[in-house]
Amino acid sequence: MHRNNQLSCRTTEQFRKAFGSHPLVYARVWQDLEKENIDSVRKLSWFLISLFWFKGYNTEDDLKNCVGYDQVTIRGWTWYYAECIQEIKHLKIKLSNSFFTPKK
Repeated sequence: MHRNNQLSCRTTEQFRKAFGSHPLVYARVWQDLEKENIDSVRKLSWFLISLFWFKGYNTEDDLKNCVGYDQVTIRGWTWYYAECIQEIKHLKIKLSNSFFTPKK
């Protein structure tokens, strides 16, 4: 395997371990947030910190030690992105009718 491919695979796997999904999944979520123009103030770093919290539901103290921000700021941004993602769920979650049709 080519060195760049090894690095890319390793980096992607590290990202998945930290944030819970492939970087392309979150890139698409970020793009949808931008398309929907939910709010004019967005910071990618806080989006990623929020995803990190979503994955493990770390305590605010744990996040404070990890990212160096106070608990009030962390709470504000994680809730902000939770609400933003909630607003675009109709773009991301598609359920087929087979989930609602009783089996015979």
